[in-house]
Amino acid sequence: GHHRRAIMANQAMMDLGLLHPSARVVHGGPALSSSLLASSALCRMVSSSFGPRAMSKLMVDDRAGAATVTNDGATILKLVDVRHPAAQILVDIAQLQNKVVGDGTTTV
Repeated sequence: GHHRRAIMANQAMMDLGLLHPSARVVHGGPALSSSLLASSALCRMVSSSFGPRAMSKLMVDDRAGAATVTNDGATILKLVDVRHPAAQILVDIAQLQNKVVGDGTTTV
């Protein structure tokens, strides 16, 4: 049934090179829980950077040896290495909104 079709679809995506060989495919409740946790973590990181008690973030890029201090949501999201697909969608939306409108990344 459905489970067999999902396995076949996952194998087809790997065969086409669309999925990394070590990728995990998660369905149902575990996928929902994982997406909520990742999105909430991203939200908590950015939400403390706005409002009357805004805190700046020290963002360190170990590879480049660069450090950035900012309280701009778009900059924070640009500098974070996001690996979870649901959280990455939020980052992409915020960056597109910043590019088109020029502000409002924290409202995403």
